[in-house]
Amino acid sequence: MELGRQRFATGCDYDRVKDTNMLTGSVDILLGATAYIPFDSWNATLVPTAPDSTPTGTLYTGPNLAAATAMGASVTVTAITGLTGRYVASWAATAANGFAAGTMYHLRLAWVISSTTREVWVPIRIG
Repeated sequence: MELGRQRFATGCDYDRVKDTNMLTGSVDILLGATAYIPFDSWNATLVPTAPDSTPTGTLYTGPNLAAATAMGASVTVTAITGLTGRYVASWAATAANGFAAGTMYHLRLAWVISSTTREVWVPIRIG
């Protein structure tokens, strides 16, 4: 199994199995805070690559992805200036947006490179 290492600004490392959307670990976000999750849009060889268009982010409720439901919370994805294929996803982790302390969520980040859709799921724990 070939792994690619991804480091988020929170200091958490994630092992990503090559050509899959599997991550290990979770990111802790305080209820009421604005969350910022940096990520790479990578190609088939795990090299950060500019996608065909801006990546998208969607938040899902529930610790089990098989029963997850998309939330209405808006996720903004912004390119990091001067860094090819590097982005930051952000959103308000507030009760008004449907978040609750002690609950697990998942952030799906998706992008298209050369007509191939790639995605990564980030486990989020609200504290």
